[in-house]
Amino acid sequence: LLAAFLESMEASMDMLSRDPVLLLAAFAERSATLKRRVNVIGREENFTGTAEAMDETGALLVRDESGSLRRVLSGDVSVRGLMGYI
Repeated sequence: LLAAFLESMEASMDMLSRDPVLLLAAFAERSATLKRRVNVIGREENFTGTAEAMDETGALLVRDESGSLRRVLSGDVSVRGLMGYI
């Protein structure tokens, strides 16, 4: 199990060094969050919106209920309680 994890990690690191955009695209394909409604629980505020994309730094871009696109750098992002997910 450890060997498989390390091989996968090494492949990801190689991809990151060659072309970071490819790694972000691979991550986005596997994301359980993108294109879904999410709760963002931050240190200073909480809000609900739709996770639309990730920017070139890996920050999550969430469109909040007022229509503003917000860049989430840290905090908890959850789909729990939304769209029937418990």
